[in-house]
Amino acid sequence: MKIDYNKCKSCRICINVCPSKILDVNENKQTYFKEGRKHICLECGHCMAVCSTQAITVHSMTYEKDFELIPKNNINYTEFIDFLKTRRSVREFKNKPIEKEKLQQIIEAVSTAPYGAENDDISINIITDKTIIEKSLPLMSKFYDNLKKWFKNPLIRRIIKKKEGIETFNTIKNHLMPMVKLDHYDLKNYNTITRDAPAILIFHSKPNAEEHTEDAHICNTIAMLTAHSLGLGSTIIGLIGPAVNKFPELKDLYKIPPENKVITSLILGYPKYKYLYSVKRNRQKVTSI
Repeated sequence: MKIDYNKCKSCRICINVCPSKILDVNENKQTYFKEGRKHICLECGHCMAVCSTQAITVHSMTYEKDFELIPKNNINYTEFIDFLKTRRSVREFKNKPIEKEKLQQIIEAVSTAPYGAENDDISINIITDKTIIEKSLPLMSKFYDNLKKWFKNPLIRRIIKKKEGIETFNTIKNHLMPMVKLDHYDLKNYNTITRDAPAILIFHSKPNAEEHTEDAHICNTIAMLTAHSLGLGSTIIGLIGPAVNKFPELKDLYKIPPENKVITSLILGYPKYKYLYSVKRNRQKVTSI
């Protein structure tokens, strides 16, 4: 971490934007990195991104490799809200593969996501091989059939509640179980797990990685919106992760490291149907203070 004083014009903007307050002014009125705070650097790049003379170097980051000029193109609020209103969760797809270029554009967009503590804790696996998806479905269906049996046992219910937390427990009890009891995930009728989507994005991480849960959901949200911008339909889906985390065979099929945990996933493809209306959902539980 260093500053090239031949380039630095002492504007001190970098001092103000550093979230960890690592930068300050020394007795010579020069901007410098405080030794006692260097170790809490987030490597967010804020200091380098505001430096008009490119005088700052942080760790291995370089202006040539890690930065580009901010695009001048932007959208206003009306354009943005209209874009959001045209998005629907899509669960019926055309029998049409997604071009590799579009999948790469989604990953490129996800790379812009903000992160909490570490910027590389989230891994993404793209599954487009129909054979692998079809091979994985019976195991997923088995997981939810087993869940129906497990939930009948009071002891196992208490274990699930303690291990997964009250939020997940209530989601299983109030949302998932009514469907499971109707054999909603039985493949004899219809594939209601991956919905015959031509592609699946799986977001996973080491269970002990800092803030990986929040980061994964942020990445998935950006992936979902990017897919929509590319003319694709998608749905963030929570059914895949629990089954993959339970069965080592599924981790092996999807090439997910045994020690990693799936946090969230996205099914996507070309929409089979076109929606005509946007659903109004007014958030009433808003408090202004």
